[in-house]
Parts: sequence; structure tokens; C-alpha cells
Amino acid sequence: MTPREKFLATVLLVFVGILLAGVLGYFLVYDPMVTKNKELLKVESDILAKQTQLMGILQERKLYEAKRQQSLPADVGAARESYQRLLSGLLRKADFSASTTNLVPKTPDNKTTPTIAPKKPAYTKLEYTIDVRGEEKSLVAFLELFYKQPLLHSIRKMTVKRSNLETTRTTSITSKSSKDSARTLEITMEVEAIVLENADNRGTLLPVPGVLGMAFSGVGAVAHTRASVENNSGSQFLVADISANPPRDYRMIAWKDIFYGPTKVEPERPKKEKVEEKKEIKKEEKKEEKPIPPGENYLPYIVLTAAFAEADGRCLITLFDRANKHEYNIMQSPTGEIEVESFRYEKNTRVPLHPTGPYIIVGSREKNNLARLVPRKLTALGMYVEPVDDDFDKRRKAGMPPAFAFLGPLFFPNEVRFFTVGESLSQGEPLTTREARRALMPTPPEDSGR
Repeated sequence: MTPREKFLATVLLVFVGILLAGVLGYFLVYDPMVTKNKELLKVESDILAKQTQLMGILQERKLYEAKRQQSLPADVGAARESYQRLLSGLLRKADFSASTTNLVPKTPDNKTTPTIAPKKPAYTKLEYTIDVRGEEKSLVAFLELFYKQPLLHSIRKMTVKRSNLETTRTTSITSKSSKDSARTLEITMEVEAIVLENADNRGTLLPVPGVLGMAFSGVGAVAHTRASVENNSGSQFLVADISANPPRDYRMIAWKDIFYGPTKVEPERPKKEKVEEKKEIKKEEKKEEKPIPPGENYLPYIVLTAAFAEADGRCLITLFDRANKHEYNIMQSPTGEIEVESFRYEKNTRVPLHPTGPYIIVGSREKNNLARLVPRKLTALGMYVEPVDDDFDKRRKAGMPPAFAFLGPLFFPNEVRFFTVGESLSQGEPLTTREARRALMPTPPEDSGR
């Protein structure tokens, strides 16, 4: 072989060797490794799916356990009588007259309910029919009380119409009694309560909260819960977050009165009146002016947007009112003094809203929604806020010697809440009196000589 042929043969052998090594490496190393990686990813995905499913099951179990505690007790007969007493008490608490109230219980039903096993219903329905006459404000009060009770119950059907017993709607000063009768409504409600198949066989209609069982003995907690039904007050531990969020004042429904409208009182005047009689009538009209209805609560719209803190104790908290486009800057000096600056925007120009001072001022007296809050302490995580209650402050200072009255907010704080970034002024974590004292206690200065 010539040198050239030997060189070509060597190159060919090297090429074939590399090709063979690549083929063997692909089938013996790369392909099995890719397959194993795919299988590993699939196993990890299955594990993640199972963990997610398990977390969902645990969460649903937690929710189910909470709902199971809200079921009426397992004794259907006792639950039926106790729940009827609770409904009667709530109707009386809402100012419905007993003479115009008719509460009729129906036979317990477990034939039309779903089953969890052959001939084993999931729950038993307790149904009641309520026929009552009264004003719209009583209906609003009853509905709010009803749905805040920690029980599995609901109003399945409700019919409201103007009463056929109204005689006249004359609303003069001399005929105030006719005004009340003319605003009567005829209300029919179908109420349904549920007794779950595995409900607790407790001795009370309302569930006994854990905090009540810890504070009192078992007998004391049961007695307190029974008394809540007997004295028409209902549960003292109401269900949270069942009303509108942000909160609303439901009394405005009755104030507007979609059935009759606001009542206008116009005094009857004789054709010939003396000057003195006219003055007396004007005074009576001023006395009988309607109170201003409560305005909208803006606290749910004011959000803590940012918090900054320095090592020397200086802090800055910013709030923003999303409803009115107002901005609040709360500044804390190294000595702990706090000032609040508020601004509003006019054509993209920031204009002062209220004079600089120690209060966060929201709303106005004209709209009957004025709220004043006092920032007590600022930190890098948020701020401690106390609502202004003039009556409470007077009582607090009256119980202390004059020389120590300035210590009242420290040792006898009003309801103090802690707000963090992202929370509105209607949220926040309420603190106990002990926690509030500890949080508001001045921080001792650090020893720089160490």
C-alpha cells in the first residue's frame, strides 16, 4: 500500500470508530438516561399532584369539620324545639310583635335528601314557615341576626308585600299613629335547618366555641350557650365574613324603604295664624328634623401602601384612599412624635386636605361618616392605630390622678389594631390590652458604649 492509501485507510477506520462509538453511546448511555429522566420527571409530577390532592383533601376536611360543628345537634326532636325557640327569640329581638307573628314547624324530612349509603340519608331537614307583619327595619334586623348565627340554616323562600291593613298615609303632626300603620309589611319566609347524619350529640343547640370551653368549665360553657337561646340574644360568637366585604351598614336598606319611600312630615297649619304661633311651629319643625343617615364607610378603601424605617427610630407610613384619591403620609421622629399629612389631587396637582396633626381624618361630619384614628407607633412592618373615642378618653382620664393623666393611653389603651402593608383600615389584627401595652411601651435607647 502506498503511503497515501495507508493514510486514507487510517482516516476511514477512525471515522468508522467514532461513528460506532457514537451509535453505541446513544443506545447504551444517552437514550437510557433520557428515558430515566422522563420517568423521574413523571414520578415527581405524580408526587406533586398527590401532595396537592392531599392538601386539598385536608383543607376540605377542615372546612367540613367546621361546617359539621355548625350542624344542629343529632337529637332531631330536641333540635327542632330549640331551633324554634331561637327563631322566636330572633324575631322578638328584631322588634316583631308576638301578636303578629305565626311560626309553624313542619315534619322533619330525610326522605328527599341525598344518601351516603343504602337507606342512610346524608342529613335531615327541619322546615319552618314564618308569617309576620312589621316594618322593613325589623326585617333587615332579623335577616342580619339570622345569617350571623353559627348554624347550617337558610331562608329558602321569602315573600314581602305591602300590608292590606293600611288605612291612610296622612303624615301630619297630629296623626303620627297612622304613619306607623301605613308602613307595615306582610312577610312570609320558609326557613330550613339541617341536622347532619354524623352531627355531634351535644346538649345545646348552638355549638360551644373552643375559647368558651377553655375560659369556663364544660358545664359553664353549656349553660352560657343555653342561656343565649333562652334570653333571645342568639349566639355571642357570630360567623365571620358572612356579610358584605367591605362591610356595609344594612340599616340604609330600611332608611330608603323601597316599599313606601322616606316619610315626609308636613305640619297642618290653619289659614289665619298669629306671629307667636308661627314662631312655635317653626321651632317644632326644627326639633322634628330627620337625623342625617349614616354615610358610606371609607375605611375599607384606605390601604397601607408602604412602610419605611431608619435605625434612629424615624419611620414613614403611606396610606392611599382608593375611593376619594386621597393620600396620607404618617411620619415618626426619633423621639416618637407622630405627624399626619393628608393630600387630595386636583388635576394631577397635590393639594393639602387637612392641617398637619396627630390624627388620620376620614370622611366628614356633613356626610355623617367622620372617623378619626390615632397612629400610636410606627415600625418597619406597619403601624399601631387606635380609634378616637372621646367618651372613652374622658372615662380613662377620670380614673387617674391629674398628674398622670398623660399615661392613660399607655396603661388603659382603647382598641388597638396593627396594620401591615397591603391591609385596609377596616382590617388589621386587634390586640389584647396586654399586647397593646407591650407594643406601645417606649423602646429603651441602645447603649452605644457596648
